[in-house]
Amino acid sequence: MKATKMAAAALVLLAFLTMSPQVRSAADCNAVASSLMPCLPYLMGSSSYLPTPQSRCCGVVKQLNWDQACKCLVERLHNAPGWLNVAKAQAIPGACGLNLDTKSCS
Repeated sequence: MKATKMAAAALVLLAFLTMSPQVRSAADCNAVASSLMPCLPYLMGSSSYLPTPQSRCCGVVKQLNWDQACKCLVERLHNAPGWLNVAKAQAIPGACGLNLDTKSCS
C-alpha cells in the first residue's frame, strides 16, 4: 500500500515537471484563483456592498506571490464573468494594504 502511494506521488510529480510552461502556468493561475475564494463576497458585490475586503481575504492576498498572481489576475480578468466586479479585483491588493498596481502587470 505504501509503495503504491509513493508510485502515485512520483507519477504526479513527474507529470508536473514535464508539463509545458503554458500548461504549468494555467495550473498556477488555477491555484491563485482557488486561493482567492475567501475574497468572493467582496469581489461579487457593488462598491456599497462590502466596501472593503474581509480580514480572511486580505490574509490570503498578503500571502500570495504577486509576481505570479498579478499576471494571473490580469489574464483572468480579460474573460471575467459578469458577476465579478473587475474594478474591485484590480484594486484588491491596495484594498488589503499592499502597494501594488495590478493594472501595470504584464
